[in-house]
Amino acid sequence: DEAIDYYQQIDAGDDKGLQIKLQRQIAELLEEDDKTDQAAKVLRKLVADTKDVDTQIQLGDLERRHEDYPAALKEYNKAAAMLDNKVPQEYWHLLYARGMTNERLKNWAEAETDLKAALAYEPDHPYVLNYLGYSWADQGINLDKAAEMIGRAVRLRPADGYIVARLGWVYSRMPQYKD
Repeated sequence: DEAIDYYQQIDAGDDKGLQIKLQRQIAELLEEDDKTDQAAKVLRKLVADTKDVDTQIQLGDLERRHEDYPAALKEYNKAAAMLDNKVPQEYWHLLYARGMTNERLKNWAEAETDLKAALAYEPDHPYVLNYLGYSWADQGINLDKAAEMIGRAVRLRPADGYIVARLGWVYSRMPQYKD
């Protein structure tokens, strides 16, 4: 509450970028304090006032973190629409987040399209490699490619037990128990 009060007292003047950053930080603090509805309200007002794509994505992230996947997908689609549905490389994370959300909603074709597009922008991102590879393995498809991708993710993040365990799981699906 003190931090939020502090941020609200900062005079950003005519600096729209600073105004946006302050409001987004306030929303993060509200979410951390389990005031998700208030955080969403701050973000929605900010999007309405500024048409800021990053804020729209943050709103989708908030909904996804709270496992409201239909709401998250709606917010991510709004962000993509703000970009004329041509998501540039600087917003690769929108594709990744929307891909994860679609996967959770069992919209596999859309999820795979977004995850592949995110991977095209960030071919060595361990979490994108892991998520797409695991999703394929979970469906029992593209197992060789899944093992290759998650193996690359393990090489990029060898201390990440989550990714390493996923590689073992994929090998068990192949079945390559020795590996």
